[in-house]
Amino acid sequence: MPYIEFSKKDKITKTSSYNWPVATMAIAVVVYLLNFNYFAAWWIVLISVNLCASLLYIKVLFKSIVFWVAHAKVYRRPYLPLGINVATALLIFILPSRNLSKHYHDDSIDLSEYQKGCNCKLYLETYMVFGGGAWGGDVDSRYLTDSVTFRKYLGTFDEEDGLIITRCNGDNITVERLERTELPAPSGTSRLKLSADTVGHISNGFKIKVRTSYSLKHLKTDQGFE
Repeated sequence: MPYIEFSKKDKITKTSSYNWPVATMAIAVVVYLLNFNYFAAWWIVLISVNLCASLLYIKVLFKSIVFWVAHAKVYRRPYLPLGINVATALLIFILPSRNLSKHYHDDSIDLSEYQKGCNCKLYLETYMVFGGGAWGGDVDSRYLTDSVTFRKYLGTFDEEDGLIITRCNGDNITVERLERTELPAPSGTSRLKLSADTVGHISNGFKIKVRTSYSLKHLKTDQGFE
């Protein structure tokens, strides 16, 4: 990427040193959108795309540093290309994780179907965020919602090694993130039923990693849709 020099110090925006970081930022945003929406099913292809985009970014970043050092007295703002590169990294960093993608809906279950006496009308929505295929189990994200006032992100889990169980008891909502133990999961047990288990007797195949409690009243009052 050759650098074009001008006699006036306000012409940096006319150089390839400025245009390449701008183009790299646009490419980074496009690659992010592809990852956010399609990584779950097309990760084999997107890994190559990510690698190419990363190598391009590193090359442009290095060129921007060299440009700043070599042309400090030629241009008024020689640090501008480097600043665009830094802004690109910060932008990608603060954008939502692809674990929050809802592009591939897996299933929705009604808690009242598995919990006796539960009339809270809450639902668990599951979305695939990584499809392992022949290489392993899928990774799913799970949300708790009443479909009207709120949707709460509960986390992600690997179908081969973990689960997220949700129980309602009046105003109290308990969420447990489980990980598989050395023992196999109970045979013939529906994963959907485990996801909304009311008894909690899952020590036969899993152990509790994290337990979190929520107030149903507060969830509805906050009206947050994640």
